[in-house]
Parts: sequence; C-alpha cells; structure tokens
Amino acid sequence: MIYPTRMRNRSIARTLPAAIILGLAAGLSGCSTSSRSAERDRTTVSSPGVVHHPVFFTLNDPADRAALIADCDALLPVIPGVTAYACGVHHESGRSTVDSNYDVGLYIAFDSPASYASYVTHPNHVTLVERWKPHLKSLHVYDIISDRAVFDTAP
Repeated sequence: MIYPTRMRNRSIARTLPAAIILGLAAGLSGCSTSSRSAERDRTTVSSPGVVHHPVFFTLNDPADRAALIADCDALLPVIPGVTAYACGVHHESGRSTVDSNYDVGLYIAFDSPASYASYVTHPNHVTLVERWKPHLKSLHVYDIISDRAVFDTAP
C-alpha cells in the first residue's frame, strides 16, 4: 500500500507546477484581453449628441444653486431631442487651468441642429430663462457641433 501513495504523490508533484503555470498563463492572458478590450472601448466611444450646449451660470446669490439645479432638472431633460443632460456645481480638480468662476454648470446634447433650434423656443426652456434671468450675475453659453459633415463645410 505504500507504493500507490508514493505514486500518487509523484503524480501530484509532477502536475502541480504545470497546473500553476497554466493558471498563471490563463490569468495573464485574461489581463491582456481586458487591456485589449479597454483599448477597443476607448476607440469606439460614441458622442452623446450632435449639438452640445454647455452653459455656466453665475448667480447673484450663490445660495440659489440648489433651486436652479432643481428647476433645470425638472424642465430641461424632458424636452424632445435631448440625448444627454447633466447639471451641477463645479468639481474641484486641483488644476489651475480649470475655470471655477461659476455657480452652476449645465450640459445638454441634442440629436440634431433642428432639435436644438426647437429647444430654444420650447416652453420649458423659455420658462427657465424667464424665471432665472433676474437672478443671474452672468451667463456663458457655448454651442458646439460635432457633426463633421456640418463643420467641415462651414465658412
């Protein structure tokens, strides 16, 4: 009976290093695959829209930030053609090149220039502008188009 036990131990002793090497190889190839997947994901990131509309509000009273954000949240994302929406306050990143001279930042993306044009006259947008214009110290609005077919032919 001693012989089969020694035989089993020799068999384990021979296969254990191979199993460890195979396990490490499988684990490392998984890391490699994950890395390749991450590279693919970065190259296939899609745009949230065609027209991008970042807006930066400076309020007469910064204490009104939460109320402005609540109004934006209630009125703007439901407008037809909006494909992405975010509204909030400055994120302190510690970078000196980042402008923090605003109280509330808003970002909206639209599926087309026509949707953006409709947004400008939409009752929800008009209501927000009329309600908050008297409370603004300054307003900075930027409109960006990411449709190459449009901006490659622009004057």
